[in-house]
Amino acid sequence: MAEYNVQQVRKLVLEMIQRFPANDFLKPFAKSILQLSFKLLEVENEENVLVCLRIIIELHKQFRPSHSNEITRFLHFVKSIYKELPNHLNKIFEPKQPIKIKDLADRDFNLEVNSEFSSQFQCQITNLLIFRPSLEKHSRRQR
Repeated sequence: MAEYNVQQVRKLVLEMIQRFPANDFLKPFAKSILQLSFKLLEVENEENVLVCLRIIIELHKQFRPSHSNEITRFLHFVKSIYKELPNHLNKIFEPKQPIKIKDLADRDFNLEVNSEFSSQFQCQITNLLIFRPSLEKHSRRQR
């Protein structure tokens, strides 16, 4: 339970960073925020990664930073997700069987949760990367 609280605090801090106004006051810190966000993509849980992606997208839209090693690593990361996607499609879309147990001590929840979050994370990252540009175009047309 304590780990969940720590995760929530990290998510709140990332959401605060995301809500910073992207103006000249933030510009000197954009590079370090981007570096941290790229590092967090590889180690955070899926909720926090989605916030990190929003931060990265927003800072790139506003400040147009030059190409860096982090961007190359990120593109390789996305490429590996797409390469591994066919291996996970069955797992993502198969119906889940109800778990029947007599005692909670019999289950290894960490293993089950990690594999479930991993496949859900890959699906959400894919959706964000595929549908984000079309959503932005649609929202700009409405303005």
